[in-house]
Amino acid sequence: MKDLITNWLFIAGGALSNQPIRPGTMRPGLPTLEPGLVNSSVSAIPELRVVRNLHRPKHEVTPGAKTIINAMAAALKTQTRATGLGNIRCKAVGLMKKMRLFDECGIFLVPEMEAIGESILPAELKLKDIDALIDRMAVAMTENEYAVCLFEKVSQKDDWSDLMKRFDEFGPDELPVFIAYAVILQNLTEAMFKDVKLLSASLTYWLKIVDEKDLTKHMSIPFRVKYESIMYPAKKYNEYVSKGECPEDFAKFLLPLNIMEAVIFDVFRGNLDNAYAGFELAKHGTGGAANPKTGAGSTRVTNGAIATGQDLVESWDDLYQVWNAFFVATFGTTYLVNLLIPQVSEYHGGDKPDAYAYNRVIALIVTLFMMTFDQFDIDADLRGDTESVFVNKILAEQKDVFEIWGEANYESAALYAQDVKDANRSDQLNCRG
Repeated sequence: MKDLITNWLFIAGGALSNQPIRPGTMRPGLPTLEPGLVNSSVSAIPELRVVRNLHRPKHEVTPGAKTIINAMAAALKTQTRATGLGNIRCKAVGLMKKMRLFDECGIFLVPEMEAIGESILPAELKLKDIDALIDRMAVAMTENEYAVCLFEKVSQKDDWSDLMKRFDEFGPDELPVFIAYAVILQNLTEAMFKDVKLLSASLTYWLKIVDEKDLTKHMSIPFRVKYESIMYPAKKYNEYVSKGECPEDFAKFLLPLNIMEAVIFDVFRGNLDNAYAGFELAKHGTGGAANPKTGAGSTRVTNGAIATGQDLVESWDDLYQVWNAFFVATFGTTYLVNLLIPQVSEYHGGDKPDAYAYNRVIALIVTLFMMTFDQFDIDADLRGDTESVFVNKILAEQKDVFEIWGEANYESAALYAQDVKDANRSDQLNCRG
């Protein structure tokens, strides 16, 4: 316990300071971005230049980054065709049963879903729709400046093609479920975002199952901690959106606490670069005093969603995406679906960045219950596929990849921190709507 407290104080101290967790000289910033884009098989990716803030030029999608993003998108499309749409849908039905959303006959168990069932899981999947979903996920990556930094670094690695070979080797085991879950999670998250009553009904339904089966008693301590740390804010998000208002300081402490949970885990596992990225995210949360120079301010309900007010919120969202992607990818590729689906990742422009956290929470709620039911065979006839959804083969033991990823996140976090400083020193304003 003493060691735990010591580590917590060490982490908290780092989070409150303006210095990276590591002593010594900070790494250089982002690599020089070369103009122009290479042609690729994924024609849906346009030449994008996205405004990060008012104090630096727009970023460009580098040829190396686009090559990597295209390769991953192509791998998903290839696997979709190799698996077949019928088999993808069978996987999706199995996942719906595992989440207790279908009975053994494929009938919805949440009445509110019945009327929109076709939009959640169509009776017949179409290749053009799955291709479009993959393209949207790929384009969203190009809009994330820090993701572009990461993929550019990966492309400069001499043996980066070895990673793509793992997609070929382990793709048949891992990617069909990834694709099926992406279809379901995108549709569920979008539907729950649009209709808070559906979110409320689903949350109530799932919590009732957990209580009736007394599942929390059987959870491991780490999973129970994660479960509770997600469920409390999830209930609050749902409550406040249902009411149409929330306290201005909502999530001021909850959001950093949830982030620091993962940071502590990263520190214990030696992922200090990624831990530093988490520190910066925790330092620049929502629910504080209004700051027109960085756009920071109160949390509020607007347009049927919780809107958060982090410093340079779009850049904060970008950093959260690459930071959290590193964290969850160490446990399995399927966890990345939470971050890649368009309902979560298409937050650039307008008031979308403010709603990022709310979409992320909705996707996380669905996945949390998927994880919970995936662990316990509480209804054998509704379990769906007997194998776990969250397999980990493609990225397993890829130390070189995670080392590069950590370095990129460290540099991106340092760049974000500098951007916030520059914004505060500037006379320009980044006002929120």
